[in-house]
Amino acid sequence: MERKGFELYNAAKNKEVSSSTLRSLLEKVTWERNTVLHLAVNFENKVIAEKILESDQRLLYKTNNKGDTALHIAARFGYMEMVELLIKYRKQDVEQGMNLLRKQNSEEDTALHVAVRKGEKKNVKLLIDEDPTLALMTNKAEESPLFLAVDREFYDIALEILKLEKCSPEGRKNMNALHAAVIRTYKCKSPN
Repeated sequence: MERKGFELYNAAKNKEVSSSTLRSLLEKVTWERNTVLHLAVNFENKVIAEKILESDQRLLYKTNNKGDTALHIAARFGYMEMVELLIKYRKQDVEQGMNLLRKQNSEEDTALHVAVRKGEKKNVKLLIDEDPTLALMTNKAEESPLFLAVDREFYDIALEILKLEKCSPEGRKNMNALHAAVIRTYKCKSPN
């Protein structure tokens, strides 16, 4: 691992990093284009993530080579405290704030798609409470968050999404959430 990558990983893991060291790493990225904020979130290091965001909130919007923001990573690992922290800091940026929630990665997944896949109801609720229109967005495979929830049999999450005024039922290969529900129900009931 090259030296700058090592420095980023080391800073992201440690609870105690000097402000000058952190500032020197804010513009650097790993070979996967992860920022020090991506790494702090990955290591669930809330102390360092908060220090980073106090220094430079622009890192909220930086993407790695998969198009993931730090919010995508927090949602992928189910780190509720990190999702809350990132949402808190994005609220301070009136112009870009909603863009963070709606930001899509290379698969066109929002953080909501990622949270649904993980099956973390609390993170799903946090995200849709912040921006209910996320439930209308589909990814590259044409999957809506509702479809993903039903397809993965996370019915409690599907019910949360259905409480919204509007949501998309769209799914891959011209299916929708109803198709997924029928398929999952059929698979669960064996004729034996």
